[in-house]
Amino acid sequence: MNFRFILSEISHSRGQGWIFIVCVALSLVSLVAINSFRRDVNQSLLADARKLHGGDVIVRSHHPFTPALATKLQDLEESGRVVVSKTWEFYSVARSAAQQKTVLANIKAVDSQYPLYGSVLLTSTDTFQDVLQKGTAIVASSLLTRLGVEIGDIIQVGSTAFTIVDVIENESQRPVNFFDFGPRIFVAASDLEAMDLLKPGSRVHYEALIKTGIKGDPELLADNLRQLVGTGQENVSTYASASSRVKRFFDNLLFFLSLISVFTMLLAGIGMQSSLAALLR
Repeated sequence: MNFRFILSEISHSRGQGWIFIVCVALSLVSLVAINSFRRDVNQSLLADARKLHGGDVIVRSHHPFTPALATKLQDLEESGRVVVSKTWEFYSVARSAAQQKTVLANIKAVDSQYPLYGSVLLTSTDTFQDVLQKGTAIVASSLLTRLGVEIGDIIQVGSTAFTIVDVIENESQRPVNFFDFGPRIFVAASDLEAMDLLKPGSRVHYEALIKTGIKGDPELLADNLRQLVGTGQENVSTYASASSRVKRFFDNLLFFLSLISVFTMLLAGIGMQSSLAALLR
């Protein structure tokens, strides 16, 4: 094989050679970039997972917890080994007492332990647990605009009237709220019975957040709780494996970027094949 002749032909066909080099570089860059971005996203999500989910172990259900699981959670809480916070989340109509305006709102009833991780920042800069009391509500700023109310006004949710005491500035468990159906309203769990909204068949998201502490083993506790869950009813996960809206958003984004990467490599392969064919001819 005459290598001098081959080098001479390549030097006279620099355009085809550059096309080949660019296609190779493009395929490698797209592959490395998407893998690097995926790794960085996973590391960031894992670092903030406790704040996003609110606990070391998360128990979720669309039905009241089974008696065995509810008893186990109560025993764990009474033992003092872990801290348990329970929440109830559902949609309902909120009405302003003065102007009779209504809006579909996202109601979240929480106990005095909430939040175990992360924070709910208020415009008053006061502590969330100190502000939220029985008969009061902490609302999103959009609710004030849509109902035409202010802090200190009364809103009606179900059979109970709540006094607006503060406004949500930021919520660590809800960093993205572009696609929410209604503004958030925090109420105390002690008001649930008076609201008279939880009926058989109601669509309610039940959640128990568990903080195991430094010495606790979330995976071991999650495995123990999984043995008590009802078939297809409750879901038990740890902060490292639990699903969230932010995680689902990035999973979909990474899947879309992966498709783009595959398409880019396909075009690069066609370009390499064409440039090599022209160069060899």
